[in-house]
Amino acid sequence: MALESQILINNYGLTEEFAESLLNFTERDVESAIRILETSEKDVMVIKGKFLSSKRLSYGAFILFYNFQTNIPEYLLAAITTDNNLSKIKLETEWAEYIDSLLNHLKGTETDHDNSSRLEAEILSSENIPYITSFFIDPKNVDMVNLKRFLLNTLNKVLLDSGLVLKIAVNNIDVFKFKNILKTLKSGLKIIPKEGKDIIMLLKIVCEPVLAPIGGVDIEKILVGQEILVKIHDDRDIVRHIANIAGFSDETGVIRPVFAKVVRNEKSEESDNNKVNVEFGPGIYGAFIVGSKIRVQANKEAIHKEAQQQQQQQHKSGIDNEAMRKINDISNFDKPRFSDSSFPKSSFTQTEEPKTTKKGKIFLIINVVIILLVTLIVFLLILFM
Repeated sequence: MALESQILINNYGLTEEFAESLLNFTERDVESAIRILETSEKDVMVIKGKFLSSKRLSYGAFILFYNFQTNIPEYLLAAITTDNNLSKIKLETEWAEYIDSLLNHLKGTETDHDNSSRLEAEILSSENIPYITSFFIDPKNVDMVNLKRFLLNTLNKVLLDSGLVLKIAVNNIDVFKFKNILKTLKSGLKIIPKEGKDIIMLLKIVCEPVLAPIGGVDIEKILVGQEILVKIHDDRDIVRHIANIAGFSDETGVIRPVFAKVVRNEKSEESDNNKVNVEFGPGIYGAFIVGSKIRVQANKEAIHKEAQQQQQQQHKSGIDNEAMRKINDISNFDKPRFSDSSFPKSSFTQTEEPKTTKKGKIFLIINVVIILLVTLIVFLLILFM
């Protein structure tokens, strides 16, 4: 493994494959790769909480991770115990250390494992996940009031104590740090995102498609993997840096429209619009929402080339099938031209002659005999007259 990759893997929790892709994108410039990673989106919200149940004389704490990229809460770890040392845990504690503290308490003899697991299952039940998601619709304005109310109600339901005291604190981290720690955790409750939600964004660039009312393609007909022309409207320094690396900008530094590959194109559940993500580089994506019937400028040359390749593959498949048929014919050349198995046995097996045929033959013989007798009588009459 290259030293550059090792630096990114050790310090940022990247996979080897992604580290190599990012380095290739930056032309093996580690500083540029680190600059991109340092400015990556903090799309995972960490909610740390601790509570006290005076009725049950128990203490509890939990940590919940909400991923804005998949729009679901993906992980929850909770601990409920009679050990008052858990009440001393600080909400300001760094999230990884906070997890370690909860895991240590879960090993203790005073831990209420049943209610700890029940709390996790209740908060992240299939009925509650959409409700939780509604609090996070606007990443910049999370509904913390109703989130805390929901958590309190759930705690009351599990512990049967309406006098609970709950405190929470939040902060945001990037997706790679979250995914990296998630792989190592065996305790807690994990929610697997729906299929097709596996895109991990380092940066989300503001962009829009180039419209083409004449000669364009309806956005809803654009397939994943095809390219569309987009304009980048993002003035951040890191975006200009990326545009310079990727060759999106001209000599004056102006970012020109570029063709980008579509990696997601889904119909919105809320309206008749399509949610589209395009890829500019490893972990670098653009996102926009547009009407499903809006026509955009697609890379028709690439689409045509793709169609030709598919036709060639189909043609090649047809040739291969024909070749196999001929090979089979040649291999069977020395065999009998026809075999019993080539046709139904009924075609060759003799069967009993139908009774109607026998009666017809007898009737024919009788007619012949009568004609001969009549002919003989007529001949004798003529002879003796």
